Amino acid sequence: MNIAVRASDWGRRVSYSTRYLVNAYPAVYMPLVRVRHREAGWAVRRDTELVIEACEVVGRRLAEACARGERVILATGHPVGLAHLYTGVGRQLAARGVELLRPYEGVTWRDADDRHGWQVRYLEGVALLTDRASARHTHRGDAMARMLGEARPDLVFADHGFAGAAIETGVETLSIADVNDPALLVARAQGRTDTVIVMDDNVQPDAYWPCYQAIVAHLVD
Repeated sequence: MNIAVRASDWGRRVSYSTRYLVNAYPAVYMPLVRVRHREAGWAVRRDTELVIEACEVVGRRLAEACARGERVILATGHPVGLAHLYTGVGRQLAARGVELLRPYEGVTWRDADDRHGWQVRYLEGVALLTDRASARHTHRGDAMARMLGEARPDLVFADHGFAGAAIETGVETLSIADVNDPALLVARAQGRTDTVIVMDDNVQPDAYWPCYQAIVAHLVD
């Protein structure tokens, strides 16, 4: 009981700290929120609290994955901005019994009009699309489609086309979406996915530290 109390207190302290720290990065946290406006109907406003709340929902679901020893795929189309968030979370998951899958690793495929070919490679368990030389920013979903053709995870945590392809395939997906990339928000509105963190997805990697804190606060041993 004492351990549970300490864990609960620690979680509350982290939650308070993240809400304090997030104010240092106001440009990151710009979720779309439906707000009643007496003249215009629905409007858009900024609300950093919703980002932290969504991160906490992700953290609770990942805590369940740890407890169950689930098979998880982590993937990002933002190899600079978001990669550190995913690798940090991935380390915590792996340390708590989650199996981070690495399907379709190092397999080359080509588009009709490209010369270099494409490969999925993994950075500390996080899938990235590469041109066999460098990691690439991408909205493509075909990489995840190929990955899911080789392995079926219990859960995906991803963004851009990686997340979209997983949702399309019917895999439970936690995702991150920028406010100018509405596809994942449309999927949520259609009831095809539940949890989407809506924020700027390509700023300085350190700016996502509050998000990391809010997620891993729920991964208590």
